[in-house]
Amino acid sequence: MEDYRDDSGSRRKQVRRNIETLQGKLKTTRNPFQQSSIAGELGKLEQEQMQLDSLFDEEAAPEAAEEAPQEQFPLLNRIYQEHPNLLKKAQHLERDIRAAILYMDYFEREFLGMFTSRRMRLDVKYSVERDSFYDLLHQVSRSLKNYRTEADRIASGSYTKQYEADILKRKVEMRHAVLVEIDRFFRKLRRFAKELIADIDGDGLLCQNPEAELGYSRLDEERLLKGRTVEDGIRTLLEYATEAVEYLDIPEFQHRPL
Repeated sequence: MEDYRDDSGSRRKQVRRNIETLQGKLKTTRNPFQQSSIAGELGKLEQEQMQLDSLFDEEAAPEAAEEAPQEQFPLLNRIYQEHPNLLKKAQHLERDIRAAILYMDYFEREFLGMFTSRRMRLDVKYSVERDSFYDLLHQVSRSLKNYRTEADRIASGSYTKQYEADILKRKVEMRHAVLVEIDRFFRKLRRFAKELIADIDGDGLLCQNPEAELGYSRLDEERLLKGRTVEDGIRTLLEYATEAVEYLDIPEFQHRPL
């Protein structure tokens, strides 16, 4: 039995590596037919992965904990350390989806409160764009929720086994679409912050209160930007959005227009 578990454990690691390799190929493939073929192969590997995971349920949490991001993503590393409970709730999801959830959650908790006319006073055009991020966040959160609902359903086995291959292929396609959507969100944030910083360093026409302190009360959840200036907040936002885009690593030809 021990030899069987050792062999299964080795195969489990190999399947996980193969999945990550094919996920990378899916990102970079332009041909729709090849994309469909890769999605089908990923579905089969995920089917095998679920079967192997059932042998190692008790080891799932430690394994997830070992998957800290690389050193070039210091902000994500920080979130990993600060919010282990979020990781536990999402440990059955793919690594990049877990990271995307953390990036989105952290933006909502630490940065979204800055996106108000009281804290960030901008000209008319940029005020409209600032306010649009609330709707964009809602859309992305809804897409993530839909994906998580599907992934939870599959993880619990609540589907007809007869259609398992098609269901897993659809899950792969949903995952890819969600990551492209999240990438667009952070690229829009990056451009928004970069243009405001360029204005602050130049004519100072777009942002009207760069030196104002970001005031948060004791009831507010924000900690990262408390006591810092609007300019500091925008520069930190630019750094954060840039790292998220680099982590997601969506090829340019798959970028949705901003």
